[in-house]
Amino acid sequence: MKALVYHGPGSKSWEDVAKPEIGADTDAIGRVANIGVHGEPATLHLEDLWIRDVTITTGLVDTYSTPTLVQLLQGHQIDAGRFVTQRFQLAEFLDAYDIFARAGDTGALKVALARSVKPE
Repeated sequence: MKALVYHGPGSKSWEDVAKPEIGADTDAIGRVANIGVHGEPATLHLEDLWIRDVTITTGLVDTYSTPTLVQLLQGHQIDAGRFVTQRFQLAEFLDAYDIFARAGDTGALKVALARSVKPE
């Protein structure tokens, strides 16, 4: 499977990796999602938090309305495509990531990834 692999600040790559598997009853398969736009750094001092069994959940974005939004999209009642400012093929993931990471410079509002890009 493909995954964005973080190698440290400013160093990431789109790589083929093995699909994770649970091997022992103490294993977990942890997903990281950072949904939203930050106007300034959101600093978490993991060196102080790691031993405290911390679960971090923040607000502002919830998925309560996601099923309704999906239905509206499927019924062609809203056009989310109007918000997409850049489109990339899945193989161009790193380029898309870079464009969105520099949204202030690139004007990116939403970046869409697809298996193949349809002509505009």
